[in-house]
Amino acid sequence: MTFTEIGVIAFIVEAYVQTFKPFWDKDAAKPDVVKDRVAALVIGGVITVLTGIDLFAAAGVPMNFFPVLVPWAGVVMTIPVFGRGAQIVHELIKLIEAYRKSRDQNLV
Repeated sequence: MTFTEIGVIAFIVEAYVQTFKPFWDKDAAKPDVVKDRVAALVIGGVITVLTGIDLFAAAGVPMNFFPVLVPWAGVVMTIPVFGRGAQIVHELIKLIEAYRKSRDQNLV
């Protein structure tokens, strides 16, 4: 596993933590924040599932056993990232592009 793959996974983990934080952290659990997060997860989830977006596949991060057990695992695991909004997605796209560029350079 490369440092970029580790970075992509760390980025996705951070998205999960920040998305679900209001559900366990009383300081972050303001009613408006929780409502916004739930709405973002629902809307992001619908769009992600309907389009089949899989950030793990896009980043080239292998999901070694998930495709056999759950073919949509990468798509479902992408939902909280898209639920965070455009800024985090933009940052992730830049990270994926950097990974692809470094991977392509290593193949040459």
